[in-house]
Amino acid sequence: MKTWLVAGLLLGMALAQDVPVNPEQLGFLDLADFELHGPVRQVKTCFLAADYCETVQFNRYGIELNEVKNRTLVSSQNGVVVFESKTNHGKLIDTYQNGVLFSREEDGGDITSTRRVFEYNAEFLPIKETLYTSQDGMYLPEGINIYTYQDGHLVSVGAEDGSFTVYYNAKGAKTAEKSVTDGETFLTEYTHDYDAQGNWIKLYEAGELTATREISYQ
Repeated sequence: MKTWLVAGLLLGMALAQDVPVNPEQLGFLDLADFELHGPVRQVKTCFLAADYCETVQFNRYGIELNEVKNRTLVSSQNGVVVFESKTNHGKLIDTYQNGVLFSREEDGGDITSTRRVFEYNAEFLPIKETLYTSQDGMYLPEGINIYTYQDGHLVSVGAEDGSFTVYYNAKGAKTAEKSVTDGETFLTEYTHDYDAQGNWIKLYEAGELTATREISYQ
């Protein structure tokens, strides 16, 4: 489920407003793919059904290098940092406040413009994500995701209306997806094999191997 419904991992330390921000420490990643343990340098993921592999590299702060390379720093003052990145449809505008992602706007020429706004708890963990879509030049609420935790670990991300829920284990790996359509519930379960650092290297969907990862460390 590679859409806005997938939770976001927000990397970056909570910084006081009068402390300079290092842009290389700020980034946005999908939890379902990139909650990694240890100083990871590169991840090669192969999806068996599609016979396709992709490789992602990270800097020393755990931020994807392509993200850092492709974005432009628009402004940075009073603890607020704004980046702009080009996309196939237009551009992304990411706004960070005191080290965490506050909003992500996708302004597309041939797609509907969207805005995602995040809220955090006292530990700077995201607890709520609100999606807005542009209609007649105004951003209107479209949906809300709620994040739940146990002992500092993400347990689930679910739509506030109950239409879907994604579950995670203490290692940050997705264990199940549940969706409800027309009153019918659908459940897909996932299991994993892990390396010595606790990162999954094999992903099984309903017992069938569907993806593998080769992980190299810094």
